[in-house]
Amino acid sequence: MKKTILTLFLLFTSVLFSIAQVHIVEGTVKDDIGVTLPGVSVRVKGTQIGTITDNDGKYRIRLPIANKTLIFSFVGMTTQEIKPQGNILNVTMQTDSKQLDEVVVVGYAGVKTKESIVGSVEQVKAKDLMVERPIESIDKMLDGMMTGVRVEENTGDPGAPVSIRIRGQSSLTQIASNAVVASSEPLYILDGVPLYDVSAPNDVDNMGDVKINPLALINPEDIESITVLKDASASAIYGANASNGVIIITTKKGEKGDTKFSLSSSTGISEPLSEFKYLNSQQYIELATEAINNSDFSETQKQDEIAALGSPDVNTNWFDLVSRTGVVYKNNLVFSGGGDSHVYRFSLNHLKNKSIGIGNQLERVTSTLKVNSDLNEKLSWDYKVGVSYLKKDVFNSFESISFAPTLSPYKEDGSFNDEPPFDRRMNPMAGIEQNEAWNKHLYVNGSTELLYKIVEGLDFRTAFGVDFDNGENYAYYSSENGSGYTRGGYITKSTKNNLKWISTSQLSYHKMLANHQISLLGGFEITDREQTYLRGTNSNLPFEKILELGISEKEDASVSSSKSSIGSISYFGKFEYNYKSKYYFSYSIRNDQASVFGGDSQKDNFSSYGASWIISKEDWFKDLTLPVTFLKIRGSYGSTGNSRIGTYAAYGLYQYDDSYMYDGLIGAQPYTAPNPHLTWEKTYKFNAALDFRLYDKVNFTVAHYINKTEGAISNLKIPMETGFSTVPVNVADMENSGWEFSASSTIINKEDFNWNASFNISTNKNIVTKLGNENPQFADLNYSSLGLFVGEDVNVILALRYAGVNPETGEAQYYLADGSITTDRSEANQMENREFVGNSTPDASGGFSTSIDYRNFTLSTALSFDIGGYVMLPWNSYLYSSDGEQILVHNQNVNQLDRWQEPGDITDIPQLSINNKPIKNTTRNLYDRTNIDVKYIALSYRVPKNIVEKIKLNQASISLNVNNIWTWYKVDKDVASDRNGLNELLHAYPMSRTYSIGIKFNF
Repeated sequence: MKKTILTLFLLFTSVLFSIAQVHIVEGTVKDDIGVTLPGVSVRVKGTQIGTITDNDGKYRIRLPIANKTLIFSFVGMTTQEIKPQGNILNVTMQTDSKQLDEVVVVGYAGVKTKESIVGSVEQVKAKDLMVERPIESIDKMLDGMMTGVRVEENTGDPGAPVSIRIRGQSSLTQIASNAVVASSEPLYILDGVPLYDVSAPNDVDNMGDVKINPLALINPEDIESITVLKDASASAIYGANASNGVIIITTKKGEKGDTKFSLSSSTGISEPLSEFKYLNSQQYIELATEAINNSDFSETQKQDEIAALGSPDVNTNWFDLVSRTGVVYKNNLVFSGGGDSHVYRFSLNHLKNKSIGIGNQLERVTSTLKVNSDLNEKLSWDYKVGVSYLKKDVFNSFESISFAPTLSPYKEDGSFNDEPPFDRRMNPMAGIEQNEAWNKHLYVNGSTELLYKIVEGLDFRTAFGVDFDNGENYAYYSSENGSGYTRGGYITKSTKNNLKWISTSQLSYHKMLANHQISLLGGFEITDREQTYLRGTNSNLPFEKILELGISEKEDASVSSSKSSIGSISYFGKFEYNYKSKYYFSYSIRNDQASVFGGDSQKDNFSSYGASWIISKEDWFKDLTLPVTFLKIRGSYGSTGNSRIGTYAAYGLYQYDDSYMYDGLIGAQPYTAPNPHLTWEKTYKFNAALDFRLYDKVNFTVAHYINKTEGAISNLKIPMETGFSTVPVNVADMENSGWEFSASSTIINKEDFNWNASFNISTNKNIVTKLGNENPQFADLNYSSLGLFVGEDVNVILALRYAGVNPETGEAQYYLADGSITTDRSEANQMENREFVGNSTPDASGGFSTSIDYRNFTLSTALSFDIGGYVMLPWNSYLYSSDGEQILVHNQNVNQLDRWQEPGDITDIPQLSINNKPIKNTTRNLYDRTNIDVKYIALSYRVPKNIVEKIKLNQASISLNVNNIWTWYKVDKDVASDRNGLNELLHAYPMSRTYSIGIKFNF
């Protein structure tokens, strides 16, 4: 009995001793500048016990024996072995220049090291984008910064939407204004909340209202990083609407410590980057007289028209009258701080951009609050809200300046000229003074998130986000000028509300067993978006002092409204595995159900596979004497979707209007055809890439992709007996394929001198592989050169080949389909004579950037470029280069001075005549778009620390910046300086160059 008791006592003592030896250690891991590091491997040396740090850099691990050593390892950092001296061990890791050192935000999965990513993901930090520049939206700053990401600004008007294409265009082009197509823009995610796609087709009808870029409502200086997900492995977990790529925008968080303030201010002036050159009075009278004399007017009519041209003594430069030196003001205040359990950051920003066009300016005020709190050791809470107010005066003076230079904007008594043509067309100077037009937005984007650490390695996260925009458009056209004269004064006012909310809940599990690391993620998401639109108009105003709706008779007023809603529910999951941090594999799946589709077509599944192998970590590779110090191959394949087709395209719509009256009541008629079988566009993406580093100096990436879209949506013609002419159908297939190459290096890295540079170039080839009924689709013959054809680019340009001017007769000549030449415009302007003359997709595009640090100075510059591709000039170029037809209505392009005048003249501009009917869509208006765009040059100076400390500051700097410096087009090399080239012809609202100076204080 005693022996049994003794045995039990010894066993109990042994258990107590063993328990006593189990040691729990926890802490936070940061880098050498104090930023927390997620994903750091924490292992107990000599065992299979391990864990990784969470998104806040925190870890918790059990040691079997108290004096065991912990190994901390992280890509880009030097591995550390530390013996804990207590229960708390905070670690600071040092940068290892021999490794890749980037941590990338990847959406639902939080953050990943660049080494562990198997997909095609690129990230750019705010400091590399130069967010302090006087630019109102972050998307404009991405131009040329990433491979496969092409940014196109179609106007110099501040606040206007910007077009971005990631690895080409995966949806069809809208070749008719009423065609149902899916959006070609990427999916934008701001701190977990999807943003409204203002460029989406088939949306609530704006009826000509001004569209504001949603990203212009966000302060660029709040941005921490921009991540672009390009392939299926990276983006398929977003499933719905990820086929055009995903752009994740992450805003800055606060930093622990005492409250710190940052105040910055900049002022800049702007000038037109190019100025469209019109005829002066003498030139105008000369050319107009020719056009009149060469017309079929009677002699009396000719004399009358020539007499009405005006006097050369009046030489009005309308461009100078409506343009000015623009001014940009920008002020930014930030304060942040926090303790061990919470951090906060608040920013307040004011931007005022008085554009180069008189009457056009943008003013924005933004505020953002972000709070990150640890409520206890298991529960943390993040909260973020941003509120913006924007007002834009939208008088576009550059669209109303093509008046004859012989016209004066003023009468002799100084009043505005209201004589013809100003009785029907607005005198721009009167419009600036008498009219009023603006656009206002109140924008709120916010999210809240709870993270609960259930047990070690298992986390539950739930988040709720809101994206709300209240937009208001207002325009008043005075009866005192031509814009409102015929309507007795006119007011139009509209409001559009867009409210989207998203709710996401997910479980994530991370486990490390010796050399194996497994991550699991699963969750569901619910979204809802509601839009309301209300518009009212008044004409024949009895007085023009109270400029609000409701002041005219009922018959002079109208009102219209609409309401729409979209909902979706999604389930998603992701599995990731790596062995010895050398072999990586990932699989993701997502099921989406969207209300925009009908019946059984609402649901679909999207999935992806990806794998990578870091060859340079193999023991046998380390024994090789190669200049390659890092080598990784990766590949992926999967599917993504697109449901951004508007609201009720699958259901069919009825239109209520007083045009359909029955027995004194308003009736309704079918407006669009229903198609309950309309379903998701689906894009299957293949990606293969190679990452390598030479001599521990230069990083390279080479990638090849093939993206195949199936079931692209467009309208298909149907028999009129159905009551409709078209119906939206999953009508087409297409393919995008291309190569990407990028290189970056720290060329020089010394204590007082540092030089970084990066370069990227990408190609893209698009081809439509299938069309419904194999029938090509054509746009309007007179105004558009677009079309959809099997075997051609989705942005193919269909045009008539221009054969120049007959040197003997001065007539314009055109090639017919059989190769013959005709001067008969009606004969030439037939569809069978149109040819494929190119497409607007560049053969290659890319960018270059470099930054040099020398002591306290930093000099940076960047450029973007396009090689190949074509552009057809916009409609205004036709009006101003009309070969005489429009010369009595619009002043003309100075290039018309090179017109044909007598037999033997060799020129592309025919003899001028009022009877000419130029064909817009010809190769005469087709230009090679090859260009180089120098984006900026920036110089900054950091005030030495000893001087800063004397004035009680932590940091101070001053910067000089020239933005949008210069654009060179290949086709302009042969254009004389006194003529208009593509720089002048391409943008109705000119691009502008801005010079700015700024200061920044941290205290």
